[in-house]
Amino acid sequence: MQLTLLSGLDRFNRVLACRDTFLAQIVVEALELARFDGSLVAALERDIEMAARAAKKVRLMDWQYGQEQQTPLPLLDLPEPSDFDWMEAADLALDVGRPRSIDGELLLVLLSVNSVLGLSSVPGYERLVESEVFGALLGARCRKRPARSTVAYYLSLATAESRQRIHEAVCRKAKAEGLDDFAEVTVDSTAVEANSAWPTDSGLIWGFLRQSYGLLGRQAELTGVECCSSLVERWIEELERQHKAISLLPSRPGSVAERRQLYRKLLRIAGQAHGKLCRMLDDKRDAIEECCIAPGLRLRVDAIMAEVARSMAGAGKVMAAARVRVLEGGKVAAADRAFSLADPDAWMIEKGDRDPVLGYKPQIARSANGFITAFEVLPGNPADSTRLVELALGHIRNTGVTPCLVATDDGYSAQGNLDALVGLGVETVSFSGAKGRDLLGDPLWEGTAEIRSDRSAVESTIFTLKHKCALRRFCRRGIEGVAQDLSEAVLTYNLWRLAWCRRRKHAEQAAA
Repeated sequence: MQLTLLSGLDRFNRVLACRDTFLAQIVVEALELARFDGSLVAALERDIEMAARAAKKVRLMDWQYGQEQQTPLPLLDLPEPSDFDWMEAADLALDVGRPRSIDGELLLVLLSVNSVLGLSSVPGYERLVESEVFGALLGARCRKRPARSTVAYYLSLATAESRQRIHEAVCRKAKAEGLDDFAEVTVDSTAVEANSAWPTDSGLIWGFLRQSYGLLGRQAELTGVECCSSLVERWIEELERQHKAISLLPSRPGSVAERRQLYRKLLRIAGQAHGKLCRMLDDKRDAIEECCIAPGLRLRVDAIMAEVARSMAGAGKVMAAARVRVLEGGKVAAADRAFSLADPDAWMIEKGDRDPVLGYKPQIARSANGFITAFEVLPGNPADSTRLVELALGHIRNTGVTPCLVATDDGYSAQGNLDALVGLGVETVSFSGAKGRDLLGDPLWEGTAEIRSDRSAVESTIFTLKHKCALRRFCRRGIEGVAQDLSEAVLTYNLWRLAWCRRRKHAEQAAA
């Protein structure tokens, strides 16, 4: 009844009629952001259009392939599919069809709440569609409710450029409303778990080889090129038994020698399976690449074979590392190891005396009033001291303001960072810790005592980002997916911060 009465209103006013919850606050701020900068919705619409054109290009390639296969040429071999590489997807025209279930404005809202709800999961999707806010977004006489797979697909369409544009618009909006002048910035990093199981050498070896063999079987369903071996299947089953025996080995006198003995057997079997799979790939690769199949299927086969190559390389890395670490008692550099079956970019992070974490180390730049002005996450988790200048440049690029104060902890202390920040026009640079004291000198270091005590405010921002915006663990995998998770969490946090700072400003004005 409420939606029927409000059906004549736009989305913004329908959501305003909902109860004041955290979800409603984020949605209202996202809709206000779309009103503040109309180019955001246009950019997301372009992303949706480009994805539709790319899908149309694949359909045209498959149609042309079908036409060529139907050509009656009994005396000749089947022709190869036409080469569509010259065609740009952006040049294709889209016909008028059914209205899309998700437009640019609704996609902006979904990007804003995805980090909190986890819309790709069943509980998160059900929480959204059963909420009063979602019903207000769609309206009383709305189109059909989008399915969970549709929501997940549209969330993946937003490009990095569009996400960056949204982040810059949030900073401009905060500055336009007088909520922050962005003259001060604090930089820190944190460890976030990857969406992956804890790595063990035996489990990774067995998993990579099983994954490679399974993917070869999957491509056979598309190309018809069989890649099966009873020997490999038996070896993989034996590797599973060895992995379980190693995992269940208790800690007792003599267990180290017993563990080495189990690893010797596992590595011997893994070497046989790895060699057999390599020879099988060498024998079948030409047949797989030359197989005449529809272009759409060819794209899927190419992706599968790329994943096979990654799995085989990962198995070789882990086997070599296990021989050094377990059998010889040596150490292996992180660059020469693989840590995850599902996430090739996840690395092991060890910060001080804390427990090690398999994941990523995002870098965060926080303004004086708590807005996240710059952020990044990179593969390999580079040292903090190499990222300070880039974060300062990101702050300037996103806000249009050169900060007069930059405060960091001891991990960012470096003479090059100090010189670069001064060259950018930063008036005060504060490094905490012993290295920062040696770098700045005692008089200057003691004069920044109050700045160092205020630097801990960035820890509250990281805590809120993790526990209020659900960034305790990344949902997506790979560096691109992790960057999307981080950008969505930062968007949710900044929108919430807009609402919080605005209310505080109004309360202060009312008290005055």
